[in-house]
Amino acid sequence: MQVSIIIVNYKTKELTKDAVQSVFDKTDGVEYEIIVIDNDSKDASSEYLRNKFGNKIEVIEAGANLGFGRANNIGIRKAKGKYIFLLNSDAKLVNNAVKIFYDYMESNPDVGACCGNLYDDNMNPVLSFSMRNPTILSYFYTKYSHIISKMGTFNKKKQYGFFNYTDKIIDIGYAAGADMFIKKSVLDKSGVFDEDIFMYYEDVDLNYRIKKAGFKLKSVPQAKIIHLESQSTKNFQEKYKKSLNGEYKFYFKIYGHKTVIFYIEMQLFNIVKLIMHYVLPIKILRKIFHNIYSVQDYKNMIKNNFNEYCEAKKNYIAQLEYKK
Repeated sequence: MQVSIIIVNYKTKELTKDAVQSVFDKTDGVEYEIIVIDNDSKDASSEYLRNKFGNKIEVIEAGANLGFGRANNIGIRKAKGKYIFLLNSDAKLVNNAVKIFYDYMESNPDVGACCGNLYDDNMNPVLSFSMRNPTILSYFYTKYSHIISKMGTFNKKKQYGFFNYTDKIIDIGYAAGADMFIKKSVLDKSGVFDEDIFMYYEDVDLNYRIKKAGFKLKSVPQAKIIHLESQSTKNFQEKYKKSLNGEYKFYFKIYGHKTVIFYIEMQLFNIVKLIMHYVLPIKILRKIFHNIYSVQDYKNMIKNNFNEYCEAKKNYIAQLEYKK
């Protein structure tokens, strides 16, 4: 088997059907299998997908909502392929991306993983990777350069560093988890997903460990994929909490108690936005920030940030005690 394609489904059976169908429609010239992990969707997803595709795919019922990384690990352990292609349930192939990835990886043994260019439903560029490694400096640079570029100071394409606007294959800091194409033997060295991270930043963590194991990460822009983004988590505060949970767990693993820097910055950032929301018109706020929320949302974000930081810190300290 050359490629194992793994899709995690959680209450997105129609989107998962479209993702699977796009693989059948667009993939040629490479041997592959499709494994769908259902995270206890409770909407008859497994039966629906089995009826639709029969034995052309394998559907595994996780029995609970295990999160993104842990569910993918089930598929990775089951996979027979030389390569693992992690495809989000809210993604669709635009071209023969699987074959493009496969051919590239076969010719580049020093590359551990790669990704393609991601687009929205209207084929506008969306977050596909980050050019920068996940460091404290890159965190501040990326966050505040977004605001500066919103105000028209910098060239948006060059400043964002999240999409490959060229036809050249380039080195990247980390790939988005929506379309990671990984050499399975690399995972034997880097390890699979950290199952302590439920959702968000589990892909950053895995990319970090792949690089640490001595392999390169690449953007292959010839592979094109539509990504609708966050279709299984539409409640903003729920998404925000899960994102913080994964982010803080990752930063504590890498930076330990220095993670307080991120916490303080996020609290101050939300407090400033809350104050500005009171004193500035929405029209001006939209020229400064990419996302504008309600006063109550900002209050909830401040509370959730505190809770998630404390929980992650508690988890980190407990792990330190366990290792002694």
